Amino acid sequence: MKSAIIGYMAVAVAAASCQFTVDSKNYDLSAISGPKSVEYTIETPPSKRKMEFVLDPCASLKQDKKKPADEQCPDNTIVCGLGYILLPKEKDFVLSEVMPFGNGPAPQYQPLKTGPEGTEGLSTSYGNPWGSEKLDIDVNYICSDKEEGPKLENVGLGLNNYYEINWKTPAACINDGSKPKQPVKEPGKTPNDGDDASNGNPSWGWFTWLFIIIVLGVAVYIIGNAWINYDRYGNAGVDLLPHADSLRDVPYLIRDLIAKVVGTFTGSSRTGYSAV
Repeated sequence: MKSAIIGYMAVAVAAASCQFTVDSKNYDLSAISGPKSVEYTIETPPSKRKMEFVLDPCASLKQDKKKPADEQCPDNTIVCGLGYILLPKEKDFVLSEVMPFGNGPAPQYQPLKTGPEGTEGLSTSYGNPWGSEKLDIDVNYICSDKEEGPKLENVGLGLNNYYEINWKTPAACINDGSKPKQPVKEPGKTPNDGDDASNGNPSWGWFTWLFIIIVLGVAVYIIGNAWINYDRYGNAGVDLLPHADSLRDVPYLIRDLIAKVVGTFTGSSRTGYSAV
């Protein structure tokens, strides 16, 4: 049921920082900040039972002022459990249980409790009285190369009123502060795709090459005329330069050269005779 998490998202207060230090190791969970929901449904004949848990790795939850207070967890709850029941011949689930876990401005983390020794991650645990019962929950954030989101491990009625949520995520890996996390690669895109400049390999465009060719062409033209004037006519000094008439022709020569180059790359759609 999405209504619970939507309500918390509307009023959630972001923590000033989502960085935590546990056993002298730094973690940054800001990439997964904000209220998240995990739920499951089981058959309890003749009815159905749905359990939903809402949590924010970075901050406590705040109540939605538009909803009745007794239909949601109190302010500053760390993990909110909501139970729903669907009776026979009914279409909608009805809220039947509200189970708050923990209280404070933000979760309190300890070293990871689950997984092989040496696995990076964080854990937070809470036990609260609930009516005549006592409820316990463990939330484990486990370092992983792939984001999998929160998952309930002991799906059922809750053995001995105990619940466990495991969340495999890159955000739970130790943050040494030396390297930013690599962005997620888009499907079908290789690491060399995209702008050359953005990959640190800038290249010259066709306009730059055209400009260089024109400059070289003008230089060759001037040097060639100077050599002819020296070799053929014995000119020296300023007389080596092309005559004024020749210099006046340079812009037209450049224009014709550009037209030919552009025509070579773009082609021409005109064929046959041109209009008179």
